[in-house]
Amino acid sequence: MKFGSIGAISETLINQSLIITAIGAGTTVCLLITLMISSFLMGWISKKLISRNSKIAQDNHLDTSDKNRALAAVIAAYILKYSNDSYDVNKV
Repeated sequence: MKFGSIGAISETLINQSLIITAIGAGTTVCLLITLMISSFLMGWISKKLISRNSKIAQDNHLDTSDKNRALAAVIAAYILKYSNDSYDVNKV
């Protein structure tokens, strides 16, 4: 079949179909790259938010734990200071 014969596919139609195929493939690649970048950014943002929230929670836990240890040390020092028996290391 020749391009100019009756019933054959014209050269213009082939060129237009190749252009439309190239546009479709280019659009697909661009969308894929856009989705990859957006998923990377969302993962990075979520990691930052999670680490920030866990750091705040950890700081609050450490504050409570430090207060409890300090209170226990004060109570132990008070008991040792005002007890009737003197604390002797050699007894133990």
